[in-house]
Amino acid sequence: MLILSLENENQFSKILYEFSPKEILKNYATSDVFYTEFKNNFNVNFNENNQRKNLWEQYSEFIISASTFLSDFADEKEFESFSSQFKNNSVALPKFLAKKIKGFGFALACDCLKELEYSEYPKPDKHLQKIFFQLGLSQNTNDYEVYNAIIEMANSVNQTPCCLLFVLNRVKSCVHYFYFSFGALPVKLNI
Repeated sequence: MLILSLENENQFSKILYEFSPKEILKNYATSDVFYTEFKNNFNVNFNENNQRKNLWEQYSEFIISASTFLSDFADEKEFESFSSQFKNNSVALPKFLAKKIKGFGFALACDCLKELEYSEYPKPDKHLQKIFFQLGLSQNTNDYEVYNAIIEMANSVNQTPCCLLFVLNRVKSCVHYFYFSFGALPVKLNI
């Protein structure tokens, strides 16, 4: 098992050429080549006869796919210019990224955009999907349904979706604290 440490982070940085998409693509023609490099550096072992791809193979495909996408942009400003064309349809950019980058689902695309400081893209994670559905704030637990419900709620309190998400995640932490500390909650939520 790979344990993340500062040493491993330095190895990742080296293998990923300081996280440069163009350098990654220049040095790894395919995800298989990257995966071999990864295996050699981290002693990843798995059953070669297993037909299902392991997580490290999937990670390798993600790295090559994301690098391919990101290498199309000269710099951050060019990506910002690209992303601005999606401003009138908030679901379009994360949906586009989820289709374009292998291994990126809608929620992960939203999370990535949020981490890049795009505050209008909240991540509709599994816990929030359950909470929103159980409280009747969304009609189901679908990513898009909950995503839109978060945006609607944020607009109703004049906050960015990510600011609201921050508050909701704190509430979620409190709910878990009550549940695990006292074995019960003041209200019934199945989370």
